[in-house]
Amino acid sequence: MRLALTASLVLTGLIVMALVVDATTAMVFLMTVGKSLQSFEPGITLQLWQSYGLDPVYRTRLTKSLFSVGFTMSVGIAMFMLMLRKASNLHGNAKFATVQELRREGLLGEKGIVFGKVGSRYLHLPGQRHVIAVAPTRSGKTTGIAIPNLLNWPDSVVVLDMKLELFARTSGFRASHGHDVFLFAPFAQDFRTNQWNPLDGVRRGNARQSVFTVQDLMGIATVLYPAREGDATSQFFANQAQNLFLGVALLVLETPGMPFTFGQVLRVRSISFDGGFPAYLQHVLQTRTDLSEGCCGAVQQFLGATGDTLSSILATFDAPLLIFRNPLVDAATSRSDFRLSELRRRRTSVYLGVSPRDLEMGSVLMTLFISQTLYQNLDTLPEQDPTLRFQLLLLLDEFRVLGKMSVLVDAAGYLAGYGVRLLTIIQSTGQLAIYGKEQARAFTTNHGCKIVYAPRDESDAREISEALGTFTEMSESYSRSGRPGKFLTDPSSTSAGVNVSAQRRALMLPQEVKQLPFREEIVFLEGLPPIRARKAYFGDAVWQSRVYPPISITPLDVIGGQEAQPSGAAERRFVQASGPAVDPVSNNAASLEGRLDNLVMRCVDRENPTQDEVKAFVDDFMQGLEQLGAWR
Repeated sequence: MRLALTASLVLTGLIVMALVVDATTAMVFLMTVGKSLQSFEPGITLQLWQSYGLDPVYRTRLTKSLFSVGFTMSVGIAMFMLMLRKASNLHGNAKFATVQELRREGLLGEKGIVFGKVGSRYLHLPGQRHVIAVAPTRSGKTTGIAIPNLLNWPDSVVVLDMKLELFARTSGFRASHGHDVFLFAPFAQDFRTNQWNPLDGVRRGNARQSVFTVQDLMGIATVLYPAREGDATSQFFANQAQNLFLGVALLVLETPGMPFTFGQVLRVRSISFDGGFPAYLQHVLQTRTDLSEGCCGAVQQFLGATGDTLSSILATFDAPLLIFRNPLVDAATSRSDFRLSELRRRRTSVYLGVSPRDLEMGSVLMTLFISQTLYQNLDTLPEQDPTLRFQLLLLLDEFRVLGKMSVLVDAAGYLAGYGVRLLTIIQSTGQLAIYGKEQARAFTTNHGCKIVYAPRDESDAREISEALGTFTEMSESYSRSGRPGKFLTDPSSTSAGVNVSAQRRALMLPQEVKQLPFREEIVFLEGLPPIRARKAYFGDAVWQSRVYPPISITPLDVIGGQEAQPSGAAERRFVQASGPAVDPVSNNAASLEGRLDNLVMRCVDRENPTQDEVKAFVDDFMQGLEQLGAWR
């Protein structure tokens, strides 16, 4: 109906224009020959041509009249169209991107981060830009964003996987396509986890300490002991705890035969000694002559505190380390099955699994993992090292669980240059409020692509509506003047008018944004109009065909005695688990090694041990050998 009306209006306009040109040309020509137009009928210019066309002079004048009128009309029409176009853009010309624009930007290819679907084609974001998705809970962010990307992304990936749903659905596919796949789930009830020692990334030299050792340890300490901004007291105790961590970690590192792990750091902190831990450290400084200057300086600074200050420093130091009293966490962080520094050299997939119930305890370890991933992959640019062949994708589902990750937020602006990309998923922009307004805006802006699902928060809906922009809509209004009561008796006493004006209209109103269909999404991509697309739904056949059984993870044989063994249903899963058998001799030898480490700590003065110390050491050692024989 609208198309037919538009066609009729265009046709009417062309007819009127032809009649105007016809009449105006005749008037101009007759004026040049000293005559006037007495009457008009359509086709008068043709009649004049037939009457005067044989005369060269009149023919020239008639031709000039026709061209001058035609030129004048063309200029007038062009000016009118320009004014009309300006009026139509008075309040903006917002629109959704077309398929041609998507194709021109290279978004219909097959490489990059999957972020939607248009027609039968999936949208991919190639290059180095980050992606952030704002999707409320139960809106399909896992099935519409996380899973499709894990079934499509060819390079390395680190995945924050709270419920292990992503591991169950995608690990098999990635392993079958040449990836080294690992699951780091240090709180797993069935003990199925790979191992990662956060301290393995600390650089060391031949003499156990290199010039970068202190730098790397301080980087870890900064993550463990963050200070609240604007709180001088918090800043003081955080700094003191960082210093104490440096001292104790260096002490462990510089003690031969002692494992360099967080569990061992905590065991040193918990050692039984007359006078407590400060007295033990004082004894170490007096009896150890082989400790580095960095270790001695950090310990001496701690020992300079007294009374309540010293107690508060110890309390601050202990807080993030308490999770390593858990034998499973201790065992899971006692060695490393993979190296974070190799993620850009080998295709590797690492899933970080922590259940919601363990979130409060595990958030520190997860944050440490992400920060170490960044720290060990932001040292060399790909163009400086040809072995760095692969990009690394950080897929951070439920980003908020990491707490305040300032190191990641600050690094978002330059990660891409190192071949590291972000796929950040949050439930609402309000979850970024902990970073402050400016830092949150900068973090969001550093994501070149923003995906939004139908929001539930009114402020989010208004923000999305404003970001979509406005367009100009031509609106008609009707008016009538005069006394309405006299219209029936004297119609000429009143008059009616129609006014056409340019009105502002939002591309989508806030209520329209909130009513966005479940299967649809809106995408903001720099350099393009907003994109209205469908979700890359996991239920599509292309993704379902890539679902393989998950890989098998061998249960971890926890070191620490019978109390660490699983019970009940967990015990049955532990016994019946598939995978390579665990060597009980090597496992219990490791347990014996842990016991010997504690014995060494008690015999701190190894150069001149007393007779009683030697006897106690030998008795414990022989008892351990007897127990090992029973295990055999």
